[in-house]
Amino acid sequence: MARAVMVSPRFMPWYEAPKHKGAYGKDLITPENSDAEKLAVRLFHIEPGGMAEPHSHKVMEHTFYVIKGSLLVICDGEKHQLCEGDIIHIPPGVTHEVYNTGSEPTVILASYAPPKDE
Repeated sequence: MARAVMVSPRFMPWYEAPKHKGAYGKDLITPENSDAEKLAVRLFHIEPGGMAEPHSHKVMEHTFYVIKGSLLVICDGEKHQLCEGDIIHIPPGVTHEVYNTGSEPTVILASYAPPKDE
C-alpha cells in the first residue's frame, strides 16, 4: 500500500551529479526513498561558475524552480535567464545546459517525470 513520506533534507548527503561541475544535488523524493513511481524531486546547490553539460532525455521532463540566485538555462540554443521565483519546464528531447553565471550560489528545486530516463 502506498504511504505518505516526509523527508528532512538536512540529513541527506550532497553529491555531484554526472555531467555537472560545481553543482551538488540531494535526492529529496525518489522511488528509492519513497513510494513515488512517476516523479523525482531534487534540491541543487550550484556554485558560481557551476554548470551542467548539454544533454537531453528520451522520456523525462524537467522543471527547475529557482529558490535563490539566478540561472542561465540554454534549451536547444535558446537562452533563458532565470531569477529567484522563476520556473522553467523542459520537455523530453530538448537539449539543455545550465550555468550559474552569477557571483552567488544558486539553489533550485528540480522535478523529474518519470524519475528515470530510458
